[in-house]
Amino acid sequence: CHMTASNKRVLTKVRGRAENAFPKNSGNTRFLRGYYEDGCLSFGSGQRNGQTRAGIGCNCLICLEKGSDPVDIGDMLTAYLI
Repeated sequence: CHMTASNKRVLTKVRGRAENAFPKNSGNTRFLRGYYEDGCLSFGSGQRNGQTRAGIGCNCLICLEKGSDPVDIGDMLTAYLI
């Protein structure tokens, strides 16, 4: 990390099952606000850019890779704890 002059990763990577769906394809890699607990991931409400209030209570960024299909309940996803 250039800001801290450290080689350690700042965010912890986790895997979990989707508890709710996300209906959009991902043309580019997306990072969406979400909540992770006990191997389960749920998307935060209101995913628009600049919608700070929607981040309250979120503890992770869910990564949807470029070219991925819409997310269905039960899909395995990658997230980064914040």
